[in-house]
Amino acid sequence: MRVKNLLIALLVASAWGTVCISPGFAGGGAGGVFQDLLPSDPAYRYVTYLLERGIITADPSGVFQGAEPLTRSTGAIWIARAVQYLEAKIPGAPTVDLGGFTQEIDSLKARIRQVESDLVQAARDIQNLKTSTASLANRVAKLEQQGPAQVQGIAGRVQLNTMVGITALVLALASLALHLF
Repeated sequence: MRVKNLLIALLVASAWGTVCISPGFAGGGAGGVFQDLLPSDPAYRYVTYLLERGIITADPSGVFQGAEPLTRSTGAIWIARAVQYLEAKIPGAPTVDLGGFTQEIDSLKARIRQVESDLVQAARDIQNLKTSTASLANRVAKLEQQGPAQVQGIAGRVQLNTMVGITALVLALASLALHLF
């Protein structure tokens, strides 16, 4: 629909610009389509483009009459032909097979749905990772808080065990001395 509106707007603008603004050229077209429109004219390629597609038609006398005002009837005819051309109703107008486009669009839709599904799964995985990371961070924080107290507890036990070991050694030596003497 946008292409149709754009072409109609370009057609009307081109027609108004060509017909109402361009003064036209007298003296023959030097091998061009119209006697009064030279190939060097800026409107020439647009006029021939529209002529080739059957949107406008050549005057039987071979003149374009670019200086003449465009009537509403002629404008309506040109616009209707442009719409027909776009709808491929003019004989010889190219047709567009939308079947290939439809298949490609369906394929792209399926890919988009898969990407959406993958994104949802990735979001879930990220949330699970955030939860796991938070849990691990809490455990590390607890261990860091408990660390100094545990080290002191272990150091105290080592000192106690050392004292008990020395005491046991002294008692063993005393027992041995009593027994031998």
